[in-house]
Amino acid sequence: MTDPNGAPIVSFKKDFGKSLIRSSWHLTTGAIDAYGTEHRLTVAVLRRVWQLIPSLGDIPIPFVFHFDFHR
Repeated sequence: MTDPNGAPIVSFKKDFGKSLIRSSWHLTTGAIDAYGTEHRLTVAVLRRVWQLIPSLGDIPIPFVFHFDFHR
């Protein structure tokens, strides 16, 4: 993310190794480093299954994403 002048204010980096079931992210600002994962395992699993079914691929995922970030 950038400010209105284009200067970076925060970055998100996906942790692919830990994102096989629950999506995991690193959030970095100038002062804060945080790590976040999807809150609900059942929603994460349902989302993964939803993405594997070809006939549902173009239909938006009907699940709410909730992430918990910790320093």
